[in-house]
Amino acid sequence: MRKIKSFLLACIMIISALSFNAVAAVPETAEPLWNNTGSVVLGHTRIGTTAHVNIDITIDAGATISDTTIKLFKMGSTETVLEKTWTNPDWTVDAVNTYNFYDTHSPVESGVVYQLVFQCKVWKNGTYDQISTHKNVQY
Repeated sequence: MRKIKSFLLACIMIISALSFNAVAAVPETAEPLWNNTGSVVLGHTRIGTTAHVNIDITIDAGATISDTTIKLFKMGSTETVLEKTWTNPDWTVDAVNTYNFYDTHSPVESGVVYQLVFQCKVWKNGTYDQISTHKNVQY
């Protein structure tokens, strides 16, 4: 009988340890990056000698986008060159509260890193999210 109790106690301790480790491994709840903005996705690529620039942004219902600046930089080993700037561009509505920007720029060079920088404010009810993000791609 004593062996059975010892065995059961050992099993309970192992299960407790496993349960504790599983609970400890659960990540903390992440805070959202923004209040009025659901997501921002940047994309750019080269086809031939032309850069194709694409930005998708999802915002809350009733929010507006303002103060938008999009820049394409050519990243060199000694200097960075601004290739193109789009200021307050027109957005295409893809779906409810989802907006898309698309444009091209040429010429761009093969084998060079280009950086797409996106900045804007997303306003709703007197507050705004300051969006500032970038993406590097080697063409």
